Amino acid sequence: MKHRSLTALAKEHDLETSEKIIKSWKWRQLYIASLEEELAAANRDKEEDYVQK
Repeated sequence: MKHRSLTALAKEHDLETSEKIIKSWKWRQLYIASLEEELAAANRDKEEDYVQK
């Protein structure tokens, strides 16, 4: 399945719709980054607990 770029989607839709697509994509990226940070922090905590034992 071929992924279409945001600009290709924007050309197919009106500006308001394309702005919603871009905003939702940015929010999704921020959400994923926050989850990755939480996971990294949890892993660090586990490693510290393991080293202390």
